[in-house]
Amino acid sequence: MKKLCLLFLVLLGGSGLYAQETPLQQIPISEDAEANASPKIYTVVERMPEFPGGDSEMYSFISKNLKYPTEAKDQNISGIVYVQFVVSKTGVIDDNSVRILRGVHELLDEATENVVKSFPNWTPGYQNQKPVAVYYNLPVRFMLDAPNVEDKKRNGK
Repeated sequence: MKKLCLLFLVLLGGSGLYAQETPLQQIPISEDAEANASPKIYTVVERMPEFPGGDSEMYSFISKNLKYPTEAKDQNISGIVYVQFVVSKTGVIDDNSVRILRGVHELLDEATENVVKSFPNWTPGYQNQKPVAVYYNLPVRFMLDAPNVEDKKRNGK
């Protein structure tokens, strides 16, 4: 009798565990739903976006087009401005995406924003062989030239 009661309790307990399982229901996601979702902006991708001609051309473009504000030079303001922008999946840099992450002075920050907004279209970044929007962070260095000996003599220093 004890064995029969024990068997009955084991079967009863096992059936209670079986009753706790709920079947998983798959909800299909249509391509329309993916298309309507807000576009994802990546920070790291398989192939990062690239300035036409590569980094050396980008730095050359910056040095040719960056205008060091005269007022900043007069006040001996220098440093590195860190700027972030989005390279879209078509390679366009949206002016609204340009933002200063860490600035030095409003004059240098504004000059940095202006040069980034003047960039030509880039080669977009790629993830899973598809072009995607990517955040791009760029340091821009502002350095003052050391005054030469002749300038010091003229200024009486």
